[in-house]
Amino acid sequence: MKKTPILLLLLLLTYNCFSQQKKLCFGELSEKDASLNFEITNCLYQSSYEYWYSHFKYPSTIDNLFDFMFKNILDFKTTKTFSQDVKDVLVVNRSLFTLYSTQNELVILYADSVFCSFSIACSCGEFSETGSFVGFVKDNVIQKDNKANKLDKLFKHKLWNIYRQSINKLSGRHIVEKNGLSLVHVGMTYDYQKDTLVVHNICPYYADLHKKYYTSLKLLSSRFCHKNNYDYLFFSTPFVTYDTVHLMDER
Repeated sequence: MKKTPILLLLLLLTYNCFSQQKKLCFGELSEKDASLNFEITNCLYQSSYEYWYSHFKYPSTIDNLFDFMFKNILDFKTTKTFSQDVKDVLVVNRSLFTLYSTQNELVILYADSVFCSFSIACSCGEFSETGSFVGFVKDNVIQKDNKANKLDKLFKHKLWNIYRQSINKLSGRHIVEKNGLSLVHVGMTYDYQKDTLVVHNICPYYADLHKKYYTSLKLLSSRFCHKNNYDYLFFSTPFVTYDTVHLMDER
């Protein structure tokens, strides 16, 4: 009976050493990434890209990024499917990753060395060319099932009606780029629990969103979340204002 605790302790120590042996140094991780056709880098890029488009900012901590990545990229396979090898490497070595982010750049470090960096934030023109889009989130997972695909079209239709009404009936005015070729869009995020609609200015200009336009967008967002049991949504919409617009030089 006395041997059992000792045996368990030895097994735990052996398992712990085995787990530690799996952790890679920076050079080994780079070699592993190359052997996997850079799928580790691609996975980090895809996660960062989708995180930015669903929050209109980069993650502030590595835990934010990894939690999002495992729910939206790896566990639920809502985008490109990555191999189990990639997931295993990220799981075992997660504690060695850190990040540094600004509004325009995300730098991911491994063992205090720069592993990769991304500049995903769009310019005003690039964001506006994307046009209107919407994403629905439940339990921190971006929904990409048939229901979400159908609601995507319905939401955009209602969004466009609100936009047209604001321009035609509320004396609102939209903003266009300096070359006049495309509408300027603004990013929006809505949190159903907090009932907050946040405006994210992607384009560099000074202007206030039309209050009635904002109120209509918030009501639309609230109804969609309530009716379809969503926690959060993000979308882009044309910028409608009634104030004098002062365009700044593009970043």
